[in-house]
Amino acid sequence: MKATKLDEPGQNELVHVGGCGTGWSSDLSRELLTLLEGMATKAPAVSLKRKDAVFVEPVLIAEVEYRAWTDDGNYRTLR
Repeated sequence: MKATKLDEPGQNELVHVGGCGTGWSSDLSRELLTLLEGMATKAPAVSLKRKDAVFVEPVLIAEVEYRAWTDDGNYRTLR
């Protein structure tokens, strides 16, 4: 897994808010891939097109830190 795409709840639907690198170990990456394979879906939950991306059902929650929002509504400087 190279990176994750992040969405958050909007008023009536999920909204894409950017992506981040993984920052976790190879062992954890393999564990997450196994978990996510069972959640794979053909279409993303948000309007987003990415070549070679694998989309999953939006059931997991991640806690991320960020410094600001970009003008187009994405997280900036994820940590």
